[in-house]
Amino acid sequence: MPPSGDTFTINYFCPLTETRPSGGVKVIHAHAEILAGAGIDSVVFHPGDVNHRAPWFESRAPIRSIGDFHPRKDFLVIPEVWAGEFGPQFYEKGFKYAVFVQNGYSICLAPDTCAPLDLRAVYRNAALILSISEDTSAMIALAYPEIPPEKIIRVLPHVSDRFAPGEKSKTICYMPRKLPEHARLLSSILAVRLPPDWSLAPIHMRDETTVVETLAKASLFLSLSDLEGFGLPPLEAALSGALVVGYTGQAGNEYFSEPNFKKIENGDIRTFIAEVAHAIERVNAGCLQSASFRSGIESLKGRYSRENERRTLLDFAQKVQDLIPR
Repeated sequence: MPPSGDTFTINYFCPLTETRPSGGVKVIHAHAEILAGAGIDSVVFHPGDVNHRAPWFESRAPIRSIGDFHPRKDFLVIPEVWAGEFGPQFYEKGFKYAVFVQNGYSICLAPDTCAPLDLRAVYRNAALILSISEDTSAMIALAYPEIPPEKIIRVLPHVSDRFAPGEKSKTICYMPRKLPEHARLLSSILAVRLPPDWSLAPIHMRDETTVVETLAKASLFLSLSDLEGFGLPPLEAALSGALVVGYTGQAGNEYFSEPNFKKIENGDIRTFIAEVAHAIERVNAGCLQSASFRSGIESLKGRYSRENERRTLLDFAQKVQDLIPR
C-alpha cells in the first residue's frame, strides 16, 4: 500500500542500454512502472544520462532526471553489478538501500576500486536484498551466509502479454550472443542436418517488437542460457508457443518442465543435436497443438503474471515504508 504521512521515493539505479537488449533492464523498468501504477512514488534513475530511455523496448516507468537524493526521503535500489561501485557511498552517507540481484553468479564481482571486504559490507549493510529467482536466493545465502534469510525478498518477474503464439512456421530461433561458441557450433551442424523445409532464425540485437513477432512464428527455440539469474528469453519463447530445447542456465530449472521444455546439460552438444531432431519430429506430429502443451503455456502465464509480480513488489514496498525514518 502507498505510505501515509511521510513520503518516500523508491529509486531504481539502472545501467544504460542504447542498443543491446537486456532482460535485466526490462525488469528494472517493470518494477518502477508497476509500483508507480500502484500509487507508490517509484522511478528509474540512469546515473550516466539522467534523460535516457532505452529505444529497444516500451516502458512507461517514470524517469528521474535529478541526481540529488536525501536519506530521509529516498530509498535506493542498486543492481548487483553496481554494488561495489555505489554501495559503499550509500551506507557511508546513511542511505537505506537494497541490492537487486538479477544474477546470483555476479554477486562476488567487484570493480578494482572496491575490495572484497567492502563488497561484503555493501551486502551486510543493505536494508533488503531483492532476488529474481529461487536459484539466485540460494546463491546469495551461499555467498553471504551472514545475511538473515528474512532480508532476502523474492520478486517474481513477469513476461509481457505481447509474447503469445502466432501462426507457426518451421523455424528454429536462437540468440547468438548467448554462449557464442556453442551457438556457432550448433548452427553449423544443424544447417546441414535440418529437414529441407526447416530453417534457423537467429535473433540478434533486435528491438522487442521484432523479437515478439519472430518468436510468435517460431516452432522451436534453442536455449543457450549460462549461469543466469533467471533467463527471460526461454520463458518468452515458451509463452510464444515454441518448444524450448537447451540449457537452463541453472535458474531456469524452476520453470524448465516438459512438455514445453527439454533440458540439455550445458556443453552436451551431441545430445543437443539429437534432441533438436526429436523436437522436430514432435512438432511435425502436432505437439504444439496438444492439450498438455497448451496447458503448460497457461501454467507459465499464471505463475509469471503481472499480477504476481505486482503482489511481490507491493510486499517489498511495504517493507521499505517500514524502514524509512519518520
